Amino acid sequence: MRILEGIWVPVTPPFRRQEVDRIAIQKLALGLYRSGTNDIVLGGTTGEADEILRIVFQ
Repeated sequence: MRILEGIWVPVTPPFRRQEVDRIAIQKLALGLYRSGTNDIVLGGTTGEADEILRIVFQ
């Protein structure tokens, strides 16, 4: 089992035209990694998971 430790950053996924902007999230993740972040938690900030589900299941 992995022990949770270090810095975990909640991130709101960037969107472009109602889709997750994959290039932007890669750049964001790389920047966070280079700054010493251990992990990122996508959809872990402002309740955007409900919005993502609404867009996906329209």
